[in-house]
Amino acid sequence: AGGELGAEEKPRQAYAAYKAYFERVSNEAAAAEVGALLSEIRQVHRKIAGDLARLMPVKMRVVPKLARLGEAVAVEMEALSENPPNPELALLEDYFGNPQAGERTVKLDWQPAGQRHGLTVFRARHVFTPSTGNHLARWVCDVGGDVPEYRRPFAVIDDTHAVCLFESTSHRPPRPEKDFDELRLPFDYWETGALVLPPLVDDPRPATWAAKSRAYRQFGDEPTPMLFADYYRRNYGKESGFAQYPEALQRAVFSAYRDIWPLLGFEGPMDCFAAYSQGNRAIASARA
Repeated sequence: AGGELGAEEKPRQAYAAYKAYFERVSNEAAAAEVGALLSEIRQVHRKIAGDLARLMPVKMRVVPKLARLGEAVAVEMEALSENPPNPELALLEDYFGNPQAGERTVKLDWQPAGQRHGLTVFRARHVFTPSTGNHLARWVCDVGGDVPEYRRPFAVIDDTHAVCLFESTSHRPPRPEKDFDELRLPFDYWETGALVLPPLVDDPRPATWAAKSRAYRQFGDEPTPMLFADYYRRNYGKESGFAQYPEALQRAVFSAYRDIWPLLGFEGPMDCFAAYSQGNRAIASARA
């Protein structure tokens, strides 16, 4: 039925329109806040990039991290240094299946590959075909920085093996990751500390930045960014709300973290995330 709105209906419509307007403006302001903070972070990084590179001078990865029997595995390394780095790479093979197994050492052929931040870029690559089991590559650092020893776990399987992926979902102290690292247990983990962005501007020391990726760089543990709260704010909330953000704000947050991720020392793209009750909209925003 048509007709004019009743006396009570007009205020309700006016309130609904005001609420929608307020939410839209608030969300636009929040997205702008993310962009402004990202701009500040980039400015800080330009100032500390040289010192940060000296604090995080080493990149190490194993490709692939899960291989089939007979498949070649490569340990790839890069180091910033004035002189050729330590040429010894230690390999511990099948350490779960054979706890008494000892390490064997292979030689790395470091080659200069240009200059960066006033230091020589050295690269080395060791390719081999390991047997089945859980293995570990270990390299003792002699080029400075905040990590004295680097480890990278990897595994080789055949048709008789099952693969178990372990993820630590603890994000409150005391966290169990140190115990896992002592056991040489490969695992993924929820990363929240690296997502808290204001300290990168408020405490712009290289050590503040490097600390966010130190465990990842040292042990090769794989981070899963846990978008629990509005970590881009200085006074972020304690409630999980990312899944309820409007799409434009979600995209702004994803874009900011994607750009900042390598600046903090994490290698490769940010290709996964976790969030409570994330729903289809958050997935669509991540893929956009």
